[in-house]
Formats: sequence, structure tokens, C-alpha cells
Amino acid sequence: MKNRKKESLYKEIYDKYHKDMYRYALNLSKSKPEAEDIVQESLLRAWSGIENLNDLSSSKSWLLTIVRREFLRKIEQAKRRKEDELSDSEYLLPSDFDLDNQAELNEVINLILLLEEEYKEILLLQSVYGYKVKEISDLLNINENTISTRVFRARKQLKELMSKKYLKERTGVKEINLYL
Repeated sequence: MKNRKKESLYKEIYDKYHKDMYRYALNLSKSKPEAEDIVQESLLRAWSGIENLNDLSSSKSWLLTIVRREFLRKIEQAKRRKEDELSDSEYLLPSDFDLDNQAELNEVINLILLLEEEYKEILLLQSVYGYKVKEISDLLNINENTISTRVFRARKQLKELMSKKYLKERTGVKEINLYL
């Protein structure tokens, strides 16, 4: 498509539908600034893909589909940012241990080594060596969500081991059987 024709077509659909795009984005996002961002991104995507628009009669539905997809993309990005924040803070070792203290660090490492095989390496990399979930994912070639899940489960197992160790050290009882 020639540049002048592309500009002309873009201007025509922009003039005709940009208000509809904004209203739809505002309805989805419930935020004026967010709606404006969504429309701007959608218009950029429309410009890039306008050559694929074969039928002008379908341009409104095409544009609104772009708006909806851009809104969903923003939700996914926000979710990923939240997961990254969680992976950087929530998955740290319990504060019961002072990892600057070599004896406690060794104790934590020994407890981690008692975990199931699929959790050991991931928790060591994350908690002891300070790798982030994304870095572990890249290093081990495992999906980030899988890494996050394994870190969560490893921490749960580690807490259980810590509780049993504490119970044994404090009371001499190895385990309490709740199913009498």
C-alpha cells in the first residue's frame, strides 16, 4: 500500500472511530488515563497493520478488537509486574534465619538439601544465591510460572522441615501424630 493511500485510509478511520475506541477503552479500563494509553497503543498497532484491512466496512470491529487486545495486554503486563514483585520479595527465606551468620546459613542449606529434588536447586539459587525468578528460568530453561510455583512449594516444604526440626530440638518429640 502506498504511503499516501495508507495515510488517507488511516485518517479516515481515525476521524470516524477514534471516539468509539476511547469510549470502549474507558468502559474496559474504568480509567481515563488508562483509556487514553490504550487508544494510543491501539492506534499505533492499527497504523502498523492497516495494510491487512481489506474491507472498510469491518474497520470499526477491527479497531475495537485491537483496543480489546491492547487492554488485555496491559492486564497481562500488570500481572507480570506483580508476579515479579512477589518473586523478588515474597519468596525470600523466612526471617527466622540470619543468613549473615554462617552457622545459620549452613543450617538452611542443609534443610534445603532435604527437599524434593525438583525444589533443591531452585530454592538454593533463589534464596541463598539471590537469583531472581526470571534469571533462574533463563538459567534452567524452565517457564517462569513453573519456577514461581516450585519456589512457593519449596518454601512450604522448608517451613515444614523447620517446624519439625524446632519441635524435635525443643521437646525431643520427633513428630506429632494428629490421626490417633
